[in-house]
Amino acid sequence: MLEVDEDVDEEAFTQRINNLRREMSELEHLTAVIGMNDHIFIEMTTKRNEVNDELTDSLDEGSMLDMLHSLMGNAMLRGSVYREGGVHSWWVKSSQLNLICLMSELPTEPVAIGDSWSLGTKLINNDHNFVCDSA
Repeated sequence: MLEVDEDVDEEAFTQRINNLRREMSELEHLTAVIGMNDHIFIEMTTKRNEVNDELTDSLDEGSMLDMLHSLMGNAMLRGSVYREGGVHSWWVKSSQLNLICLMSELPTEPVAIGDSWSLGTKLINNDHNFVCDSA
């Protein structure tokens, strides 16, 4: 049975979550695209800015963003596509794969003006957030 810690200060917890939201909303994102052999590697990282530094200085416990970076580094997205256009990194989480597809995937065959092609996106996920109300 799951036990709930009665000593948790709900107001302090909510404040820390709100601070993290503010810090994340003020981040600058940098995207590097590097071509090597038959792959093009994509990496999106975060960069602190003056607003993040002001928020960090105003917190007693330190920055939530610093703690997040210490856990996962500053890379928000890593993946690769083939030079011919298709997605190479099929193993990443579906939400990250969708970003790679939407930003970088090109058609694998020649196209003309007016042609259409499908992308490898999966906009409906069957993960822990999925709730089925009927079948």
